[in-house]
Amino acid sequence: MPLFTSRSVRSHVSVALLGCVCALAPAGLSAQSPPIRLRLPGYFTPMSVDSVAAAPVAVAASREVTYKAVNAVLTELKIPVTTQDAAMRVLGSGSARMIRKLGRERLSSYLSCGQGMSGSHADGWRVTMAVFVWLEPVTATETRIRVGMLAGAQDVEGVSKDPVACGSTGVFETQLAEMIQKRVALF
Repeated sequence: MPLFTSRSVRSHVSVALLGCVCALAPAGLSAQSPPIRLRLPGYFTPMSVDSVAAAPVAVAASREVTYKAVNAVLTELKIPVTTQDAAMRVLGSGSARMIRKLGRERLSSYLSCGQGMSGSHADGWRVTMAVFVWLEPVTATETRIRVGMLAGAQDVEGVSKDPVACGSTGVFETQLAEMIQKRVALF
């Protein structure tokens, strides 16, 4: 025998259960940003940058100050900030193109794109990178950041070679988080 026989009783119970679930949800629960999917050289299908993001890092600053610091650091590294979405708490670039260096470091310090007769493809080929930073406010004076990076490389000598997908060494994500942590102190 069914527990509830009337449709109106079932709908009231459903609304009551939904109210209980909402009341028990954490107060800081916020909408997640939609995944950032891009197709870069060397990848056959679009990839989600957020799926490769590094573990969150705590920054001792408000989200607004951290947001300014992230923007300043990306600009300093000459990564064009093409996505600035304060509401979704994400900023970065989906198509930063570079050859040989990022900041003062060789690209091979950050990326593994394979080897050729002249060395690392990361240092000799044109690299297209997607770099995004997500900001999650924890408290009024603490923000968690996640850094995601994808990259692909294309031979600059022509189109006779297929582009390659590059893997991260993890160094860039760590250094970027450290640079952001230092920069928040200046704001």
